[in-house]
Amino acid sequence: MNFYLTDFYTFQMIFSVIFFAIIAYRDRTRIILLAQFLFNHKYSLIYHRSDKLIYKFFSFTNTLIIKSTILSFWFYGLYGKMSVFIFIKIMILLSLLFALKISCIYFITYTFELKDYGKKYFYNYSSVLFALSLLFFPLIFISSYVKEGQLINDLGTYIFYCYCFIYFISKFIFIKRLNLMSNRLIFYNILYLCGLELFPYFLVLKLVNSNMIY
Repeated sequence: MNFYLTDFYTFQMIFSVIFFAIIAYRDRTRIILLAQFLFNHKYSLIYHRSDKLIYKFFSFTNTLIIKSTILSFWFYGLYGKMSVFIFIKIMILLSLLFALKISCIYFITYTFELKDYGKKYFYNYSSVLFALSLLFFPLIFISSYVKEGQLINDLGTYIFYCYCFIYFISKFIFIKRLNLMSNRLIFYNILYLCGLELFPYFLVLKLVNSNMIY
């Protein structure tokens, strides 16, 4: 529990607060559309192509922090321990999985001449992660600082499972939104869901259970 009260963890929470506050101040519509993203795909259509590189970098960093924090809740609930070193390894692992996944997606779409699908997928995938970060950050913040972080013991694991559930539901929503459930593409979707969605998370669980993340 001491990790969630360290300066390192507090700095990350402050970073996310400032990031979301700046977005809300500069463009309130972005936040509104982002919160509605699972039911309204206007966000990915309006913003992705016009976003500057520096914004994408900070957005990725913020999303990585929140996703790593949620995974660390599950890890802490499983093993009862967490440290800066373990948290950094979780962040590195998630970054590598993200890079590998996106590389595979672009390789597959270019191989089968589905370049437009690849770009749309990347926009929607990034938006899903960003939207989930916005929705779950308040839960993370409250759990971390109310009652001196004791809520993490009670709610941390549930927050992780809730995140995973909404994440996988969102995958089916935007696959259907992209009209990727046609007969011509259904086989590729099965390969995608098994190979590029489920396998990376099984890999993370395997690494955790084999103590390789320590």
